[in-house]
Amino acid sequence: MGCQARHNRRDGGSLTRRAAALIVLAPVLLALAVAAGTRRLAMQDVAWPDECIYLVGARNLVERHTLDTNFYLTYSLLRRGYPHRDVHMPGYVLALAPAVRALGPTLRAAAALNVVLFAGAAVLVYIVARGVPLERNQALAAA
Repeated sequence: MGCQARHNRRDGGSLTRRAAALIVLAPVLLALAVAAGTRRLAMQDVAWPDECIYLVGARNLVERHTLDTNFYLTYSLLRRGYPHRDVHMPGYVLALAPAVRALGPTLRAAAALNVVLFAGAAVLVYIVARGVPLERNQALAAA
């Protein structure tokens, strides 16, 4: 196959690996540009309770190797008492732990993970879109 890839064109030919890589990288680069632009506009000092809860959970995982939480909201303590079960799912904590290990338990760590996931979503959209036939009727239905 040489320098040819298996990305099909409308005329039945194949794109070169370079063209295929550019097609994949274009949405990723766009996603990274959007993330960089929004960072300038974002309020860096504002955090919602969930963001803090997930960061504390990731810090606990990195430092203590446990998913047990020690972060409670006052409202929850008054309503449920102490201790009570955390209702936050551990998936995001597990994903956030490597970023917290590298950057510390900061909003910067959470933002870095979210930018990576945002750019990865662009790749997933590309992969799904490759499986959709490029017929006019399907494109109109998708629009």
